[in-house]
Amino acid sequence: MKNDFVKEIEEALQEYSSIASDTLKKVIINAGKNAVKELKKTSPKGNYNGGGAYARSWKFKRISDAPTSIKSVVYAGNGEYRLTHLLEKGHAKRNGGRTRAFPHIAKAERNAVDAIEKELKRQL
Repeated sequence: MKNDFVKEIEEALQEYSSIASDTLKKVIINAGKNAVKELKKTSPKGNYNGGGAYARSWKFKRISDAPTSIKSVVYAGNGEYRLTHLLEKGHAKRNGGRTRAFPHIAKAERNAVDAIEKELKRQL
């Protein structure tokens, strides 16, 4: 009888673990895709890169997808990754002074993390 009880608890925990990892994967993928949409809308669209090429370059990619974990990244593709830090933080000018910063990545990251936490609490 004790072995049956232990076995049932193990099965229930295994089922919950499976549901939790599937839910986590779906939530992370959804948050990543939403972050890309947000970055495409909020990224600067100046003359320095062909009138919006930087904003259009944002992508989401799943790096690895194991049974119990997922690794993903949101990134600026097409060589536009070189601009991310310069636009987010500003930079020194050649003749002195600094350029204006366009903070857009930190806000999208914060929104994605908040969305993941909120959705996981709701679904689990």
